[in-house]
Amino acid sequence: MSASQTDETLNSPPPESRPELSEPNYIRRGWLLLALISGGLLVLTWVFIHWDLDRLITARFYSPETGWYLRYRQPWDFIYRYGTVPGLLMALGALVAWFVCMLKPRFRYLHRYFLVIVLTAVLGPGLIVNGLLKNYWGRPRPRQAQEFGGMWDYRHITQPGIPGRGKSFPGGHATMGFIFVTLIYFRRQSPALAYTGAATGLVYGTIIGVTRTVQGAHYPSDSLWSLGVILIVSVALYYLILQVPKPRRVNRREISPLRQRLAVGLLAATAVVVTVAFLMHRPFFSTYRFDLPINPATSRIVVSTRDKFTNVQVNYRKGAHPQMRVDAHGFAWTSARHRLEKSIRLEGSQVLLDLDIRRKGYFAELSHELYLELPERYKDRISLDVIEADK
Repeated sequence: MSASQTDETLNSPPPESRPELSEPNYIRRGWLLLALISGGLLVLTWVFIHWDLDRLITARFYSPETGWYLRYRQPWDFIYRYGTVPGLLMALGALVAWFVCMLKPRFRYLHRYFLVIVLTAVLGPGLIVNGLLKNYWGRPRPRQAQEFGGMWDYRHITQPGIPGRGKSFPGGHATMGFIFVTLIYFRRQSPALAYTGAATGLVYGTIIGVTRTVQGAHYPSDSLWSLGVILIVSVALYYLILQVPKPRRVNRREISPLRQRLAVGLLAATAVVVTVAFLMHRPFFSTYRFDLPINPATSRIVVSTRDKFTNVQVNYRKGAHPQMRVDAHGFAWTSARHRLEKSIRLEGSQVLLDLDIRRKGYFAELSHELYLELPERYKDRISLDVIEADK
């Protein structure tokens, strides 16, 4: 064997890494898949709007008397709090695998596969969903819509609202469940891993989407588009940007120590940024309950606060004890602190409440909801007014 033949053999990709598509076909397949995914999303969106499926499905988990009655029950609360952790761990694991593949010549042909997973997680859930669409689309969450006890008008998925007023579209939690579908791109290396991972992603993302609908945080179509974002981003990366199926020669030369140190630094910095971003968006929830001095002469309850409530609801139940509940929820840094200070006094037929919400540390998407629970005999006899106190 000649020296040139030996060099050609050493620089050829391992058999399992050779692409299944010729160069003219993989770009065509990428555009075809993007067209099919986008077309499918548009058709399903039309179905949801035409038959009003978002409100029909969501209404099954809401009661005017008890509100979102499954919101804090298990397993829904557990999934909400920790359901994004597996997706985050997979993205970090793919980042480490990408780094190892860059350092080990025999595995270097795999580095673009892992990079698809990492970039899909960064661009999909990170930039497109949480950075852009949720902040600027302005679709109120179900529990913020008037039909479900909220303050704002319902908007279907193709009706953008005021940026910042509602962050329902699309579902951020669900995208981290659907991220597992990107394992399908390993079908050449391990069909079992690829198809099991894709099925897991579809099932797990759907479970998270159902959880957020049960809790009144997202409509079903929000979760549908969460899957759509993951598919569109990953297909674009795989076929059009990173061009993973494209035939390439593997460079088996060792990476210089300087480049190794730069790669280590980049890996460490990326891991720190991703971890910090996750910790800063740790789900936060706190609830405060207190009794109210209601008597037969009471005709008005006045709540004075410097904060705005995204939802104010009065519930009447037979045999209920007069009480008020304030729910605070959103995302927060691990060291953030939140507390409610209150003052209650009686003036004639009025109960006057001063609520002062104190927070310390970093919070994101923090909102407050006010619930008044009264015995059924007080229905239509007591009014509730919430006024803005001087700041």
